[in-house]
Amino acid sequence: MASDWLPGVQRRVSLVDWNTATLAFGSGGTWTTGSLDIRGVSRVGIIPPGSWSTSNLSFLVSAVGGTDAANWSRLLDINGTEMTFALGTTPNYALNLWGSLRPWAYFRLSSGSNASYTAQNAARSFTVLFG
Repeated sequence: MASDWLPGVQRRVSLVDWNTATLAFGSGGTWTTGSLDIRGVSRVGIIPPGSWSTSNLSFLVSAVGGTDAANWSRLLDINGTEMTFALGTTPNYALNLWGSLRPWAYFRLSSGSNASYTAQNAARSFTVLFG
């Protein structure tokens, strides 16, 4: 049974305890993924795909989900700055996002930022670990 330490978690967690899901950008110019329901989840991590059209990765969050754009907001840090991660063309690291996503019921990924969306030039899939 594989296990690893998670930042901010005081106990050793078995990777078998994690659920997985895929959030995907479609091919042909999409800049957001579908959403994931994280109600009742105590931890969330994201593993980027092996290739990526260089841009920031940002997040949309919602208390109610759904397809109405009015239900979604950009994820901001404590200073009111949009949370983004700069991903190169071959990202090879995982992001631990639980502290930032904890107050929200749903989230989705966005390519680029509020100031500049970046359409992905091919389908891209992120693995989401949660439990």
